[in-house]
Amino acid sequence: MTPWPARVAAGCAVAYVFSPIQLVPTFIPLVGQLDDLLVVYAGAKLVRRLTPNSVFAECEARAQSAVSWQQTKWDQILRAANSAYRRPRNGSPHIEASGSSL
Repeated sequence: MTPWPARVAAGCAVAYVFSPIQLVPTFIPLVGQLDDLLVVYAGAKLVRRLTPNSVFAECEARAQSAVSWQQTKWDQILRAANSAYRRPRNGSPHIEASGSSL
């Protein structure tokens, strides 16, 4: 579980970005956006420092699992689409009709 100081740091960084009261107003070109970027960067660095490595390892493992599941699902969809779509010898595409009607 993420420690509460890391959660507070992340919350403060996000709150600053969405707050109408800022050190440098956002409507000032370039400087206003750099101000927000600096706060988000500093907040991310602080969260990274305050969060134990075991939490990050767990999050990376969960993300990798989700990515591999999604990739497997897309591979199945593409294989099914490729098997349904065939090119006869005359060169015109042909899609096999399934047994059900609309």
